[in-house]
Amino acid sequence: MRLKASHVVVASWIAVAAPSCATAGEFANIIDPQNPRTEQASRQASARALQSIQKIFEALEKSELGQLAARRETLDVAVSLLSTASQQMQEVDIKNLEVVPVNYAALQPTERISLQRYFEVAFRRELPKSIGELYSAFRESTNRLAARLSEASKSNAPLLPSFDAELTAYLSFGFTLSKAARL
Repeated sequence: MRLKASHVVVASWIAVAAPSCATAGEFANIIDPQNPRTEQASRQASARALQSIQKIFEALEKSELGQLAARRETLDVAVSLLSTASQQMQEVDIKNLEVVPVNYAALQPTERISLQRYFEVAFRRELPKSIGELYSAFRESTNRLAARLSEASKSNAPLLPSFDAELTAYLSFGFTLSKAARL
């Protein structure tokens, strides 16, 4: 498969950001010292979200190879996995985390700025004050990504370059959420 510039952008971001974030709790995981099941449940949900990301990359590969029917099927699987992830996120008990403030000052400046811009553009609101609110916003972001993928699966239009910013922002949000939840 010959990579296009937009593939390189997404892959580069993952290569740069993922290793530094992986030590902070990996992808979209939260903890509640008063309820150990919270972390386990959030890990289950994030595992589904990551499976979806894998399917998105498989769909990109199928698109590159001109296999549009297979791309559509793969995107449908990605949508299903994201929907499942969102349902699992809804079931994560975050009530104790609704009062735990997010320590944005402890994030790297680029992480904080990226998250702030994402909220301004995607949600048209300020950053959440608590870890619980931040996790709820990530679930909402998961729903939005699923809806966008569902639309894309019905079309033969290329996913990239228009979709790379959304995918990059989603990945960044997931990694930053894990880091923020552990500060």
